[in-house]
Amino acid sequence: MRLVFCALSVLAAVVIALPALAQRSTPAQLVDPAGTGGEGFGYSVAIDGDTMIAGASESARVYRWTGSAWVLEATLTAPGPTIVRDFGISVAISGDTAVVGADYDTVGANTLQGAVYVYVRTGTTWTYQATLTDSGGTADRFFGFSVGISGNTVIAGCYADTIGVNAYQGSASVFVRSGTTWTQQARLIAADGAAADWFGKSVSVSGDTAIVGSYRSEVGANTDQGAAYVFVRSGTTWSEQAKLTASDGAAFDRLGDQVVISGDTAMVGARSDDVGANADQGSAYVFVRSGVTWSQQAKLTASDGAAGDSFAS
Repeated sequence: MRLVFCALSVLAAVVIALPALAQRSTPAQLVDPAGTGGEGFGYSVAIDGDTMIAGASESARVYRWTGSAWVLEATLTAPGPTIVRDFGISVAISGDTAVVGADYDTVGANTLQGAVYVYVRTGTTWTYQATLTDSGGTADRFFGFSVGISGNTVIAGCYADTIGVNAYQGSASVFVRSGTTWTQQARLIAADGAAADWFGKSVSVSGDTAIVGSYRSEVGANTDQGAAYVFVRSGTTWSEQAKLTASDGAAFDRLGDQVVISGDTAMVGARSDDVGANADQGSAYVFVRSGVTWSQQAKLTASDGAAGDSFAS
């Protein structure tokens, strides 16, 4: 799974460049062919190989690289006769499977419980496969605000989840596919979680390792410094392996606003990090794993960064 590490805010187009591939080194602007004002096309984006998915209000667009251009392959919408609010708030793709989050979805009588929709591709045709909901779901949880996929494993964040008496502590749920059937395998919760952590605001998964951002976590005495938690799977059991924090972290950095993982490397965004005299310029931290130990390898900042950029958000 390869996830584009940014949410592009509420834009009318997606601009993408893949400089590592010579034939795609020229940036391309993708504009929603059916776009209207305020639809938020490009709020969420993800890419795997020659396929990209971009979220928009109440839909998601799938594009495929033809060798010379990105071509619209499909428009994904929620099944059923009713419009699903915020469908496309989050997207992820792995091979021929795409997932789309709808954190405002009503499930049964539960408004704003949220859901995740799964689609699969045969040839160039995408079809709906399943709707994923948290087995412990209740109203006003915004499940699916973040999603990730790797092969037959999906992770979905639920940052507004109440854990015990801790409102907005947050959780993340893992689902696995066998054949065409999806089942919930685990519900991930931070061992040291507290109220208003927003754990699950961002998620990512790679093989048997998942990472969950908790961008409002208090670290020491630092309010909203933020952190990211790594979980690993053994058989069908998930356990917390590490809590990632920035070596130079400070209050209100909001590390964990965005997370992405591939193999033994993770990147974690700190959208409100002050860089030099630039308030809220933002940065991204790279962590690597050796055995079971994670360590910070680098801190990335934009060479032309300015105050208020919210880099890595």
